Amino acid sequence: MQMRSIKFLPVVILLLVSAMLWGQAPTVHLEVDGVPTEVVCQTSSDYRFIGTNSVGAIGTFALFESGSGAPVPGHLTDLGNNTAILDPAGLDDGLYRVDYSYTVDEVTTTVSEDFTVTLLDDIEIVDLPETVCKNDDPYPLVPLPSLSDPGATYYFSGPGVSGNQASGYNYDPASSAVGQGWIQISLYYISSLGCQVLNSIDIYNAFVPSPAFTTSSSCIPSTGGLIQFNNTTSGQYAVESWSWNFGDPNSGSENTSTDSDPSHVYPGPDNYTVNLGLVTYDGCSNSLARNITLSDLPVVDFTWLTDCYSAGENTSFLNLTQSPLATITSLVWTFRTTGGGVLGQRNSSNPQDTIEFPFTSLDDYNITLDVQNSLGCSASREKTISFKPK
Repeated sequence: MQMRSIKFLPVVILLLVSAMLWGQAPTVHLEVDGVPTEVVCQTSSDYRFIGTNSVGAIGTFALFESGSGAPVPGHLTDLGNNTAILDPAGLDDGLYRVDYSYTVDEVTTTVSEDFTVTLLDDIEIVDLPETVCKNDDPYPLVPLPSLSDPGATYYFSGPGVSGNQASGYNYDPASSAVGQGWIQISLYYISSLGCQVLNSIDIYNAFVPSPAFTTSSSCIPSTGGLIQFNNTTSGQYAVESWSWNFGDPNSGSENTSTDSDPSHVYPGPDNYTVNLGLVTYDGCSNSLARNITLSDLPVVDFTWLTDCYSAGENTSFLNLTQSPLATITSLVWTFRTTGGGVLGQRNSSNPQDTIEFPFTSLDDYNITLDVQNSLGCSASREKTISFKPK
């Protein structure tokens, strides 16, 4: 039995060699990072052509544009082991062919593989500055350059990003989801051939204070007066410069200021539009325009319906005060003897009220009317009523 097995061993070896020689057709294929592919997507990936043949011959590779008989030079590095590295940098998008050839007994065998180049290295987010201001208008987000690929899909993600591919994407720095400081916006792009790219950018969202101010007073004489402005802006540490416009163009160069807390002499009571602007150290700007009303002091006056005294009867008083730019909100009537003794007071919030007071004897009396308007401007006047017998 052992002699019979040895007798047929050469025949078995011959059959195995024949199967190796004629049973496997030569092939060539493209791999990216060890995975077979037919599409070249990015220059940064490791693309290799792998050639195989059943005789163990070392073959060579040549690159062609589809439909062209002239090789494309300079993009293949043959490693001499039936492997060639493809450098797609500089290749135009389109269809290509690689030929793998080997020679045995002066007979050359060539096999080919078609593949597509559609590089996505340049798909990125552009026209978005590295530093944005929290009060900026929304920025449109688009993948650029725009490829002529109607089958491509993409989406953007990150704080403050909204929208979709059909209606468009936007990044809104003012969104409540966006905090001050650095955030990241990402673009995920898939071509119609299945190429994928993820590109991200970092954006700094700069703090922008909201301007605010008050005035020390809203009351000036009819001939004009000084108004002090108090800058109440929160976050003044971020502000590099201020700009005020007092809404008083007739004052010439005095109508503006770069002080933090300036003052301005207004020509008289009126309505004025004051603008406070700021620029931050990050180059962001913001402004506030506010209407202020400067009122003159109320012109206090009053009268009585009669100065004839009748025991047991009230005397009626009428307010005649004028306050053109602000509503009268408080009237305090004080009734005194000529010696200063206070007989009583009457309070009113309606300037149309008729005030009555019971005097107890035929005499002279001092009446003081204190008036305040809605802007806090106040004034008073005193008159003496001298009763006569009725």
